[in-house]
Amino acid sequence: MGVLTGSAAAAESSPVAAGRSDVSAARAPAGRAFHVDCVEGRDGANGRNPGTAWRTLERANRTRLRPGDSLLLRRDCRWRGPLLVRWSGTEASPITIGAYGTGARPMVEDSYRDILVTGSWFIIEDIRVRADPPTHDLACDRQPAGVRYGIYVDDGSRHGIIRRVLATELYTGVRIARGASYHQVVDSDFRDNSMKSNVPTSDSGAIAIDLQGDHNLVARNRISGSDTCSPFFGGRDGSAISVYGGKHNVISHNQSRDNHDFVELGDPRTDDTLIVYNADHSSLRGSTFAVIHGLGSRYGPVGDTRIVHNTSVLTGAGSNALMCSHDVAPDDLQLTGNILWAEQDVATCNDGFNEGDNIYWATDGSPLVKYELAPTSRMVDPRLVDPRAGDLRLRPGSPAIDAVRPMDLGTLGAVDVDGVLVPQGYAPDIGAHEFTTEPVPSGSATIAPEPAASATPTPRSTPPPEPRPSSGATHTPPPTGGPGALDQLILLAGVVGVGGLLVAVPLARRPRR
Repeated sequence: MGVLTGSAAAAESSPVAAGRSDVSAARAPAGRAFHVDCVEGRDGANGRNPGTAWRTLERANRTRLRPGDSLLLRRDCRWRGPLLVRWSGTEASPITIGAYGTGARPMVEDSYRDILVTGSWFIIEDIRVRADPPTHDLACDRQPAGVRYGIYVDDGSRHGIIRRVLATELYTGVRIARGASYHQVVDSDFRDNSMKSNVPTSDSGAIAIDLQGDHNLVARNRISGSDTCSPFFGGRDGSAISVYGGKHNVISHNQSRDNHDFVELGDPRTDDTLIVYNADHSSLRGSTFAVIHGLGSRYGPVGDTRIVHNTSVLTGAGSNALMCSHDVAPDDLQLTGNILWAEQDVATCNDGFNEGDNIYWATDGSPLVKYELAPTSRMVDPRLVDPRAGDLRLRPGSPAIDAVRPMDLGTLGAVDVDGVLVPQGYAPDIGAHEFTTEPVPSGSATIAPEPAASATPTPRSTPPPEPRPSSGATHTPPPTGGPGALDQLILLAGVVGVGGLLVAVPLARRPRR
């Protein structure tokens, strides 16, 4: 317990090492830039500078971008989608979709898929996506209902970065579809994505980030308000991050606030997922940190899940930190170095999985854990700064300080969720926050407001006909999905550390069975 096993020799032959997504590297040679301005643009212009910008997304969708080119949307503007990112760059010269000017992020909204990505080697940055709900469920708290995606990365897309985006009021903020791989969703804000499906056979939804593809990284995002009324799933549903059928995914250094679930793991294909250095706080009734579907669940079993160095404090009535749906095999779950605090059941999984160096707690001082603890785990007050207000840092004298045996987390273990170097003492601390007497780096714990739009009018482009979902979209949507664990040492392009540098992250995996 406490050590992730693996062999560094396996790294060079890893498919992740061979195809890592370093698309934020230097772009040379510089490509062309095209501009879109919803106020002063003109589709008959050439788009090559702000003074000759196009006006509509329809015009932008018809252009042919080459590797290294950029499509820039004017800030304070808004358009009805879709924006079709069908162009492909290269590793050295990705396609960039971004913003120019001053003010609020440019907004693409109110489409079935606001931004549809079918290309590869791309960067999408500094964009806002949202949608008005097609309807409301009058029988379920008048919940916004419909299937609306912010950014949908489709089957076949490879090697992309989605960063500094704002996704709100959607069924799913970002979906990495089955068959899409090697993508990163980083440094972004996901707020109040509370739309539930209006498909009669399911009311799933309220998902910020949905990973159905493979080899993806979700890091340093701020996620709040993924919660919806749901008769199908026990009254409420919603997930900050869902992994449903994805393999080899990493979820690290994210800040979660008032989401129904932080992460849910489902689909038998789901395998090899690491959940590390995330901070999760919720006062919602019935919230959970991690839901793992095991053998016997209609949504499982998932394989090889590792939950390491996270802090989850759930103060709502009926909250459950770690919930296993049916049986989870011993080799398919490792739980090490976490602080788990919940009011009903702190952990409901069966005995026998790899568990150790954890702290369990509840407000009444009597945490309920339904399995036998390892000798290195304790039921003790973790002494957090202000757990009810969401300040989950450690106070002096916390039993979590210097209390975890070192693990092979590679660069992912170099800093905590706030960017503080690990360790500060002679060993790492339990949980997502490393105790320090120094001021923590700014920015990660708060969700900054979007700049107010200027007084300039922001007309939308002429709305296209409303797209119809494909035949596959009429099937019952999955629940908020779920991750697996790790089997061989790989190198994954990871966004960790101070300053947002892209670095190669070694992860220890067990040999494949």
